[in-house]
Amino acid sequence: MRRLISYLAALPPLVLLTVAPAPAPVAASASSFAFNWAQAPAAPLDWTPGQVNDWDLVENNDGPTDNNGSMEAGHGADCSAPPATHHLSTLADSVFICKSHVMTALYGGGDAYATYGAIYFAPAQLADWSQGPATVSWKVSTQRLSTRDWWQVNLTPFAQNMTLPLTPDLPAYQGQPATGLELRQDTGTCKSGQLGSIVRVSRISGAQASEITQDAPCVEDAVSPSAATRSQFQIDVSGGHLKV
Repeated sequence: MRRLISYLAALPPLVLLTVAPAPAPVAASASSFAFNWAQAPAAPLDWTPGQVNDWDLVENNDGPTDNNGSMEAGHGADCSAPPATHHLSTLADSVFICKSHVMTALYGGGDAYATYGAIYFAPAQLADWSQGPATVSWKVSTQRLSTRDWWQVNLTPFAQNMTLPLTPDLPAYQGQPATGLELRQDTGTCKSGQLGSIVRVSRISGAQASEITQDAPCVEDAVSPSAATRSQFQIDVSGGHLKV
């Protein structure tokens, strides 16, 4: 089975999210793919993927405008580490690189056109487990600034790929693909009794998601929230097996 991988940061009203996929193995085979934002610019650098054979990137705030809500985004104007910030007000600046990782920043308050927005990005790669198991892994910061900030990863058959997939009970975008797998960050109660980030796994069939999560794993039960440390998440999948 060949599936297209797409990553969603659905982030209203404010997010300072860092993402860095896991580094490549020392002896990567021809069938493997690894990626990292390796630049270390002197100022926040807008991420602009190439026009051919590169990532797809969509920055959107659910309105006919190129403006983001005016906000202070993570990292200073010289890419100094948080809590330093820099000002931005356009969608073109909402995905940027500092210190060898990518940051996303959307704001749905203040002068924003809409209160809802999302950033989608997908590599020009397929995950193929037709001949054996496949692994998809990525690293992301565990800090959340709002219960309305979350990330989501979809594995979708290439022929059913959607530009803006999202659960249909939310107010925007295209709904669910016809089939696939979805891994989504949600809010729930951790073993400590405190609210935290629950990782929910769903099987999608007939454009409807059926949750198959076991034990409602809470991220904060395993690692402390951090804006600086990017923790690894991983999906192992084969014809009859799924491990997250």
